[in-house]
Amino acid sequence: IVEEVDDSLKIANIAVDPRFQGNGLGRGLLDFAKTEARSRGYEKMILATHSALDENLSLYLHLGWAEVGRNGAIVQLSKSVG
Repeated sequence: IVEEVDDSLKIANIAVDPRFQGNGLGRGLLDFAKTEARSRGYEKMILATHSALDENLSLYLHLGWAEVGRNGAIVQLSKSVG
């Protein structure tokens, strides 16, 4: 699920059924969101995840997302779509 927030496309929710994790589906969903952001004219995407979700955070950082802030246990990330 994506939302338009100011000058960014926000990924509000992304999930892969645990039975299918590790097969590149999460990466595919993020790639689709990047394509969608570009087509809508956005320069960046944003999302947030919980700091306890180590695998998710590691994936985002590996895929070029940058941590831009924290609010308690919530980690905020951003990525250019250029």
